[in-house]
Amino acid sequence: MPTLLAAFLIGITAGFAFLFNFWSHSFGGFAITGPVSSWLSLIIGGGVQLNWGMYFIIGIILGSFICSLGKNEFRFQGSDGKTLLKAFIGGALMGIGASLAKGCLVSNGLVYTAMLSVQGWIGLIFIILGNWITTFFMYKLPLLKIKS
Repeated sequence: MPTLLAAFLIGITAGFAFLFNFWSHSFGGFAITGPVSSWLSLIIGGGVQLNWGMYFIIGIILGSFICSLGKNEFRFQGSDGKTLLKAFIGGALMGIGASLAKGCLVSNGLVYTAMLSVQGWIGLIFIILGNWITTFFMYKLPLLKIKS
């Protein structure tokens, strides 16, 4: 798919996201953390009803899958246990952080800071701090061990 067409379709999707949010009296745009937690609540029997954000998550997954098939890039591939463990721990920490911050990197780091929200600025500070800590343990510390 040409880049310009993909950008156009993402822009149209973003516009509809704001429109559907407005119609459902939930003001905002794209959301990932909330709908994912809604899916979890629905699965464990929390009495959540399906909403457009939950369908949006399905669309992201199916759209990615269809695009990878269309570009002949879909494949199952393995990873060594150490990389898999790092990815699992990183994903779990990102999920916990997004739940605690009531939003992900995009909502806190970009949207809420642009709105001059205190939540956004606090979230951005901890996003940067988490990035520094992760960089130290994943890259700097191994280099220090090699040098000594």
